[in-house]
Amino acid sequence: MSGALPPLPKGTVVTVGTFDGVHLGHRAVLEEIVERARASGRRSVLVTFEPHPGEFFAGPDAPSRLTRFREKMRALAETPLDRVLLLRFEASL
Repeated sequence: MSGALPPLPKGTVVTVGTFDGVHLGHRAVLEEIVERARASGRRSVLVTFEPHPGEFFAGPDAPSRLTRFREKMRALAETPLDRVLLLRFEASL
């Protein structure tokens, strides 16, 4: 798979989700991931998707996003995560 992360000697601490908005609850999850990663000498990684899986399955009937894609990526860039891995949500995934 192109865009795969190179293996890290100590591994990673990962969370996976749509993170359609980076609200206080999401920030708490991300802080926990970062904390656990740092405590164990690992990297913190968020795996998320574009388009939102709900949009893929529901098409035009999907509910509105809480945050637009660019806003979401800007907000995630402000977190202390080591990496954000963005997967294209499509049939092959």
